[in-house]
Amino acid sequence: MSRNKIVIYITIIAIVVLITIPTIITIIDNYNTKLYNTTISKIKTAAKECVNKELCINEKITLKELYDHDLLTKVVNPLTKEFFSETSYITINGNDFDFKSD
Repeated sequence: MSRNKIVIYITIIAIVVLITIPTIITIIDNYNTKLYNTTISKIKTAAKECVNKELCINEKITLKELYDHDLLTKVVNPLTKEFFSETSYITINGNDFDFKSD
């Protein structure tokens, strides 16, 4: 095999690798972001339900409160695979629900 063919093959492989690796990293990052956002959305929905049922009257709702009212089961952080702390909370500002993790 001539040197030119080897250089061409190496160049093609390098180009494929340079395109593939960043694409895969972007796909994985987007997937992890969607997983996390879905989990947080589940927590916010439970907090809204708690407020609508008038079970939670404070502007700061902890996960423990949601667990105690059976509105939520133990929630796992999809990125770290650990349970969120029971002291993590949701703050209510008008119609905005913001999640804060401890």
